[in-house]
Amino acid sequence: MNMRKLLIAILSVLAVVPKMAAQNEMERINAIKSNTDCIYATGMSYKSAEEAASNAQDLLILEIEQWLNEVNATDIAGYIAKSQKNVSNIETRRGNIYRVFAYVKKSDIMLYDKNDDVVLVDFHKDGTDSGKANVPTDSVIQYGEIVEKYKPSKEEMAMLNVKTFESLQNYVKQGTSTGDISEYGKYATMPVNGSIYIFVYNRKGEIPACLKRKSNSIINLATGEKDEISNYKGCGAIWIKK
Repeated sequence: MNMRKLLIAILSVLAVVPKMAAQNEMERINAIKSNTDCIYATGMSYKSAEEAASNAQDLLILEIEQWLNEVNATDIAGYIAKSQKNVSNIETRRGNIYRVFAYVKKSDIMLYDKNDDVVLVDFHKDGTDSGKANVPTDSVIQYGEIVEKYKPSKEEMAMLNVKTFESLQNYVKQGTSTGDISEYGKYATMPVNGSIYIFVYNRKGEIPACLKRKSNSIINLATGEKDEISNYKGCGAIWIKK
């Protein structure tokens, strides 16, 4: 009888420990969010903590870039590269959703010195104009011409159902496994020529636009009208080739 009670007590403690740990992690996250010296972002995934961390990292870079613009920092690419050495992650899980809270102190970002040995994150090609993407010259929209609205195909209409950064990752993985997507990459690796699709994502992990680049123009699949990547300030992009 005493042994049974002991086992019940042990099981009860084991059941409480994970809840207490999760509560402690949330308290840490809330404390960091209330600290104005920190920049943070949250990534989520149904597949793995690694994928959630990757999502958090991409969103955190956008947050850092936004703040650097607000303080009129120069050499933004260098500051972002330096910040990667000081990023910390807090992993949590809610049901079957993996969550990673990534954060960095502003003071750690500003410690960057141009003589430091860092790997630059080529998030805007030349890293000089964070507010406007450096669109290749043959992809810049020329306004003033009258054209009919583009009518997306059935397959392109399905692409408009990709609404979040996480669902975009799933879409790319499924497309590459089936062969529907032959190539893909982030904005820095975007090919200058050729037809591609561009998914634009913001700091909230949302997809505000899906664009199609063909020849010398970019079309917004949702509106059927011409668009520019530079219209989406503070956003990142993933391109795919079918």
